Amino acid sequence: MEVGEEGSVSESPSPQGASAARGDRAPLPRDLSIFLVQFSIALHKTITYPPDHPVLESSVQAMNLRLSQMLQERGELALGVIRNQLVVAATSTDPANALLRGLAETLRKQQLGAIRFLPGIGGGEITSFLRAVAGEGEANPKPLGLETESLAGRWPHIRLSPLSFQDLEIAGESDTAVPAVQLWLSLAEAALGEESGGAGKEPPAAEALAQAIKGHPREAGYDRIIVDYLGKLGSELHTQGESAAIANRQLTSLLGALETETIQSVLASGSSAAQRKQLVNDATRGLPATAVLELVKASAGASQETISHSLLRILTKLAGHAESGPTQMAADADAALREAVRQLTRGWTLDDPNPQSYRHMLKLLAKPVEPEQVSMTSESDAARIVSTSLEVSVTGEAVWRAAEELVEEGRLDVLVDLVERAPTPEAGVPFRAYFGKPERARQLLADDRQAPQAVDRMIEWMGAAAAEPMLDALEMAKSLTVRRRLLSRLERLGTAIGPLIIPRLARGVWYVQRNMLVLVGTMNQWPSGFNPSDYISHTDARVRREAFKLLFRVPDRRDEALRAGLEDSDEQILHLALAAAAEACPSSMAPHLVFLLSEHLLTPEDRTFGIRALGGCRHPVARDWMLDRVRGRRRWFRRRRLATKSPELLLVLSQLRHTWQADPTTQEVLRLAADSADPEVRSAGAGGMTT
Repeated sequence: MEVGEEGSVSESPSPQGASAARGDRAPLPRDLSIFLVQFSIALHKTITYPPDHPVLESSVQAMNLRLSQMLQERGELALGVIRNQLVVAATSTDPANALLRGLAETLRKQQLGAIRFLPGIGGGEITSFLRAVAGEGEANPKPLGLETESLAGRWPHIRLSPLSFQDLEIAGESDTAVPAVQLWLSLAEAALGEESGGAGKEPPAAEALAQAIKGHPREAGYDRIIVDYLGKLGSELHTQGESAAIANRQLTSLLGALETETIQSVLASGSSAAQRKQLVNDATRGLPATAVLELVKASAGASQETISHSLLRILTKLAGHAESGPTQMAADADAALREAVRQLTRGWTLDDPNPQSYRHMLKLLAKPVEPEQVSMTSESDAARIVSTSLEVSVTGEAVWRAAEELVEEGRLDVLVDLVERAPTPEAGVPFRAYFGKPERARQLLADDRQAPQAVDRMIEWMGAAAAEPMLDALEMAKSLTVRRRLLSRLERLGTAIGPLIIPRLARGVWYVQRNMLVLVGTMNQWPSGFNPSDYISHTDARVRREAFKLLFRVPDRRDEALRAGLEDSDEQILHLALAAAAEACPSSMAPHLVFLLSEHLLTPEDRTFGIRALGGCRHPVARDWMLDRVRGRRRWFRRRRLATKSPELLLVLSQLRHTWQADPTTQEVLRLAADSADPEVRSAGAGGMTT
């Protein structure tokens, strides 16, 4: 912890997660934070230094100045004291803050429950109050909380309120008192805002406390105090004897009188996740089943955690059986409910899931019980059974029947969603194993009722085991959409399906061979024994196209593929070959390229590829053809000129410059380009000029 500007506090979280704990606490306003720090420092120096010490005087002055400014703005300032925290402006201080925790503990030793500072307070009054809190002036001073009436005139601008009871942490004097009674009286005073447990007074009824808690505005400070006392009463359930029995009756009556929404609001405003978990765990040790259930629902809502309808229905049925069923059933249901709630607070995992326990639960649920408090949902029985199985990590014959029913109804998407959203990954493992078989894949691929996305997700469960059924379906598929979907699924399996492809390539059906070649093209490593050259002479052009695509990827076979591709009759294969030749082309292919450019009706894109390929060939035939394309007719006096400007002229000039710039005949053409009035022509040919 560091004291920063004007005494404000900068806290360093503990390694155990103090910062996380503070995440549920609203920060104090800056002026209050500074004042509390100055209050703590002034009290500490009052204890440490003699009354006339200048250090003490400056601390009191600083506290008085800050307090006066705050009282001008606020009218008054009230501080509440709870254990090792202070409550101010509906916000409690952090118990991990050593400075403010020490201030709270010092005030609590004086048995003070609250302090109010009023306008008009001065430095002398503050000094006197600090000395009294520090215990100066008497050999055995009494706690200030026991003398609040006699002290009322001593400090006109300071009002003190005592603790409402001898708390267990400071009370060794009332050993005969029942802790649960004391806690109830303290809770009553906190809830009602008045003295509730004086001598001769009856403890307030749970209904009165419930009405006060419900009607009080939701303020973090108030709610924290209520939750704190509820937690103390819950901890009494761990004890034996009269106090535990009284705490049980008190909590049962109070939770029964409060609505679930009110409990949820109080827990959300005034407790941390750890406090809620501890309160629920304590409840399972003694509270009636219905009270436990209400507390679970409220705690889940406060934590913004959703309990599934299926699980909530089970817990409600168990609570009903526990309180109204036959003797043995009631005992079993009560034990099952409490164990289920304890497991739920630990993350909902079962130590030893087995079909026997699941059947036992179904047997309990099958018996009649009073009307439920949970409304029915539109979820089908089959989906509900699967959801319950995933919640409790238990499978069996009834579960598999329900899952099969979903598939038969064409609701595979519902089944897959339930499994993939299971509370834990382990819960879905039995379902993935049960459905992850080749025969299941064949069934789903042939079922047009199932959503394709759901089939894809289930096939992913199977991995390579689904390859053979999908390849069979690909051979039989007549729809282009279906084939594309199957190819996409198979592509995700990678090289694992390579050995399955080779036998299918040998079957001789053109569309099967083409699809297998497409799959090979998606692999980083081809199947052993595969050679795309075996298919570049196939009678069907669609098969040849896929084979050429593969062959162009093999550097050692590229020239072979170029020759065959440039001579193929299929326009698409010719396009593939010209595009490949434009990147690199052997000079021996120049005559055939000249033939194609001169005699063949090529598209503009293919002509561009052909000229670029020809430009890379150092063959006289290539040079002569390009020179002929850029020369125009002779002018008067037999002077040469360039052909009319066109994209093809500019491309040919750039190719000549790149490959043939040292050739004398080419130099003549490049000079004409350099002398051109057109900047694009000059740019295309000027790079080849020599002096």
